[in-house]
Amino acid sequence: MEIAREFIAGWFAGCAGVIVSQPLDTIKVRLQVLNSANQQVPLGTYSCFTNIIKNETVFGLFKGMAPPLAAVALQNAILFGVYGNVLSLLATKPDQKPSLSHISVAAAASGVAQLWVVCPMELVKIKLQMQREAKRTRSTRYRGSIDCVRKIYKTAGIKGIFQGFPPLMVRDVPGFVVYFGSYEILLDLLIQRTSRGDASPLASIFVGGVAGMLSWAATFPFDVVKSLMQADGNDGKFVYKGARDCFVKTYRTGGIGLLYTGLVPSLLRAFPTNGIIFLVYNFVSNFYSERLTQMNANLD
Repeated sequence: MEIAREFIAGWFAGCAGVIVSQPLDTIKVRLQVLNSANQQVPLGTYSCFTNIIKNETVFGLFKGMAPPLAAVALQNAILFGVYGNVLSLLATKPDQKPSLSHISVAAAASGVAQLWVVCPMELVKIKLQMQREAKRTRSTRYRGSIDCVRKIYKTAGIKGIFQGFPPLMVRDVPGFVVYFGSYEILLDLLIQRTSRGDASPLASIFVGGVAGMLSWAATFPFDVVKSLMQADGNDGKFVYKGARDCFVKTYRTGGIGLLYTGLVPSLLRAFPTNGIIFLVYNFVSNFYSERLTQMNANLD
């Protein structure tokens, strides 16, 4: 029952987060890839937004949304499920408040566990986001998520499906330590209680939003490297030999500033997205627990 609760709550939370975040995520990816390819005319957040609306309509902001929507159930079930279960295993007492070291271990474990779902999902999302046609034509390289996976696997095998895995791992494992650690610490400071169920909806939104922003800011250069590697090879030619080569070439091209390209839309996206994720997750989880308790009481 506990596994089912985590899965259901994670699915709803993840779907809500994807819908809220997708437009700014599309802008972030376009900025990272296009500015790396063309340093003479750097693209800004607002100009990128207006270009997409002008040339691709508002639906261009939601390109690549199908892969994350399809995978969020599994990803969030793994993420929150592993995190909660590892915390329970590390606790020496049933109601023990988790220590920072326990939170860090559980967060790192959850980050590692969800990588295998996130990497293919983000690869397909980025491939679709980089297609700038307003409408699908015969020249469109990828005609959807399934077609994208099929063509990548046909040309590069399973290795191609996990393109960009090393920088993703460096981004997510420490990133989720910051994410869950800051959430637990800030929530405890805000409400001065040990039970997450005592948090108000406003507290969940605020603390979840801040935690999301902190985690993105802490590991953002690795997200840039990951995005560049996953966008690489669309024309059959690869610019980067690996994560280290990508990092070095990006730094030499535009310095430290280029490694933070897209940070503004990422932070703008992180606050509402993660606020909604924790709000929906806590709501669905509590709702599920209350209904389960009520059903058990009726059976007795």
